[in-house]
Amino acid sequence: MNFDLLAAAEGRPLNYGSMLRASAYDQVTGPCGDTLQIWLKIAEGRIQKASFTSDGCEDSVICCSTAVHMVEGLRLEEAAALSQEEILAEAPPIRNDHQHCALLVANTIKKAVEAYAEAPAKVPFGQRMQTLFGKDKNHA
Repeated sequence: MNFDLLAAAEGRPLNYGSMLRASAYDQVTGPCGDTLQIWLKIAEGRIQKASFTSDGCEDSVICCSTAVHMVEGLRLEEAAALSQEEILAEAPPIRNDHQHCALLVANTIKKAVEAYAEAPAKVPFGQRMQTLFGKDKNHA
């Protein structure tokens, strides 16, 4: 277990909190009642930064902290494929009756990646201004 994950286990979770100017976001509430929010900063098809919030138990926070650490640097398809088992293998020990927390965070990351992939492409600011205020060549 590395120091960063140990810090998460001791109540100082890494990458906790919302992210300004995130490229992707999703929120999922699991059957247990825990609500997770995941923010992703994406550039060139890779996750540059990830953060989260959770109103769940300590195990939920540990799984979130572990997973967002794991996805940084991954291609989108790799992050979307992150599994419960992979998170549990990397995380500090999670109680048996709380291992579903890892599945919840894996599903939330997958949904955030899918939301990003399905979102319409953003038009650059300059192009939007040209469309709004630029003169058409056919009009004087």
